[in-house]
Amino acid sequence: SGPAALPPDNAEADKLTAPLAGLTAADWVDDAGSPDLARYGLDKPRKTLTFTVGGTSHTLLLGGPVDGKPEVYARLDGGPVLTISTITADPLLN
Repeated sequence: SGPAALPPDNAEADKLTAPLAGLTAADWVDDAGSPDLARYGLDKPRKTLTFTVGGTSHTLLLGGPVDGKPEVYARLDGGPVLTISTITADPLLN
C-alpha cells in the first residue's frame, strides 16, 4: 500500500491554472521590506498556493478582502503586498 499514480485530471488542472495565467495586480499596496501582514490578512492567509513555472517554484498568498473594492490582498514570493480582483481570486479560493 502507499501512494498510487493516477492519470491527471485535465479539467481540474485547467480550473486552477486559468486564473494564474492571467494574474495581474489591481493595485500595489505595500512594498516595504517587512509589511504588516496581519493588516492584510496575510499572516494567516485564506489560501496558500505553491506552483512551478519553468522549473521555478512560486508561492502565492491570498489574504483578506479589500474594504470597498471587489479585490483581495495577495503576496507573491514574499514580494510587495498587492491586490487582485475577486474575479481572479474566487476560483483560487474555492
